Amino acid sequence: MNRGDFDGALQTLAPDIEWTDPPEWPERRDVQGREAVKEMWLRSVEPFESFRFETLEVIEGADRSFHALRLSGTGTGSGAPVEMLRYQVSFAGPDGLAARLENYFDRDQALRAAGINR
Repeated sequence: MNRGDFDGALQTLAPDIEWTDPPEWPERRDVQGREAVKEMWLRSVEPFESFRFETLEVIEGADRSFHALRLSGTGTGSGAPVEMLRYQVSFAGPDGLAARLENYFDRDQALRAAGINR
């Protein structure tokens, strides 16, 4: 993703991947399928001159995993720095690829969705 290789990143997702945005996201987009996810990713990074995704933490479970992510970038034209923390729960399909990705802004909510008690 940091190299702009969205097609490569898509290979970790099942062809019929389900993606859900955080529940409180104002322009929530729940999409299905690799091409829909790619289109959503491209629209998401469009306002940025540069962007970076950083994995801060991963907790693996039997059929799902929790990921803490930092997304940062610089706004096109304005040069304004932007940073966001997001938490993702990845549900593995039978082939080991991510079959569903749920996104959250609230860490505790994401941990609960991942079945992790902390």
